[in-house]
Amino acid sequence: MNTDNYKDGSETPNQVSETEEKKVSITMIAEDLGIAPSSVSRALNDRPGVSQELQERVKAYARKVGYIHDNAPVGGKSLRIVAMIIGDIRNPFYADLVYYTQKELMAHGYQLCIFNSEYEESKEIKYLQLVERFNFAGVIQMNVATEHIGHVLKNHKTPIVMVNRIISSFDRDCVILDNYEAGYIATRYLIELGHSKIGFILGQQDSSSCTQRFSGFQQAMANYSLKVDPSYILQGDLTMKTGQDLATAFCALHDRPSAMVVANDLSAHGFISECGNLGISVPEELSVIGFDNITFSSIGTITLTSIDPSVKYMAKTAARLMIERIENPRKATERVVIKPTLVERKSTAPYRKNP
Repeated sequence: MNTDNYKDGSETPNQVSETEEKKVSITMIAEDLGIAPSSVSRALNDRPGVSQELQERVKAYARKVGYIHDNAPVGGKSLRIVAMIIGDIRNPFYADLVYYTQKELMAHGYQLCIFNSEYEESKEIKYLQLVERFNFAGVIQMNVATEHIGHVLKNHKTPIVMVNRIISSFDRDCVILDNYEAGYIATRYLIELGHSKIGFILGQQDSSSCTQRFSGFQQAMANYSLKVDPSYILQGDLTMKTGQDLATAFCALHDRPSAMVVANDLSAHGFISECGNLGISVPEELSVIGFDNITFSSIGTITLTSIDPSVKYMAKTAARLMIERIENPRKATERVVIKPTLVERKSTAPYRKNP
């Protein structure tokens, strides 16, 4: 670095008066270091496009001259913005939750900011750190949640509401579907249709909603003295693509089940679509039931039987809990449990023995 370029003629860029320190900007830092303002912004905000060496140099100089981040809330006051961390923005279930939550928050003077984690723990933690750093009013956590995330949440100073997930270490406000009961109802329905060989497509292993739905499935099978064949249990991840991929594995089974419980509607749609491509007729040869009752499940040639989580009520309740917690931090913790309901459609039918 050529020190001759500094305006004050000094050998180091650290001779800034107290008055000047208060006025330091990204443009000034860029001029002093002889680089573009956009590079300074990337370095200070940990964005790609600059080298690690330049990032460290810019940050060191910013600290030296007393630069204050432009995005810091004035006076340390919380922004009237609530963050919502979701797992997959492409999933219509999340889209509906976001839509109704935002409407409720806006009616009370709050804005909503969406963070899409793609079910990655590292991203979730990063977003939680950003929420705290920029002093958001609160955060609604509604994606896959591990116990490690639970410990992060426990030490988080921002008001938090958990939606449709539960962690043993989380003792704050939450609104959840009774996912164990949901799994039980879905499986019992198939059993009462005459199916005895029933499989299950799982979601993420760290998803409490998915594991509880599977536990409900196991309990229903046990209560009706039906065997759970391990080969009928397929590992999924709540995406349509994986649902399609698992149809191939399903078709390869020598003795296929006559019915499948799928951890969510999105995966179920992918599974049914690919089963059709592979020559398996739904519901004539295979009955399929999902969870979430997304909008797409009521349209198309094969409408999907699904468990309804009352998404509008879930979202409005999450928003209410959030607002009450922000405005009254000392109120008693509230846990709201929603009872699931079955919506019958054309993807399920009474058991028919194959000729």
